[in-house]
Amino acid sequence: MKTLYGIAATLVALSLALPGVAVAGRKWGGEVNINNGAAFAQGTMGSARNSRDSTQQIGCFIQGNVRYTPYTLGSCSAYDANGDAASCVFVDRPVLQQAVASISDDSYLVFGWDNGGQCTFITVVNDSAYEPRGR
Repeated sequence: MKTLYGIAATLVALSLALPGVAVAGRKWGGEVNINNGAAFAQGTMGSARNSRDSTQQIGCFIQGNVRYTPYTLGSCSAYDANGDAASCVFVDRPVLQQAVASISDDSYLVFGWDNGGQCTFITVVNDSAYEPRGR
């Protein structure tokens, strides 16, 4: 036990002795990637928005209007740097609606589809490691 305290004290002393050393947080950028063979697309909002090409895009939408449509319609789409596109749709799928509702400017988004073009999953990760969207 004394050895662990000794190691911890040494590490604290070393960190205090190096005041000019700074460590930045983890950073990850994910350009849009479409994998038609595995039927999914992925990317981060910030990396797509800030990409050097003018084609990358990824996102989803939800539309609900009781007056005209008695259901909730949603869709996800992606365009990669090569101009390839992927998309899927869903109707009245609360679990997918909740995922889309959690998307932010800094999200990492993955979505998948079946042979009929129906969304089978939507994964949204909000994390400080992802590149923020440029304005």
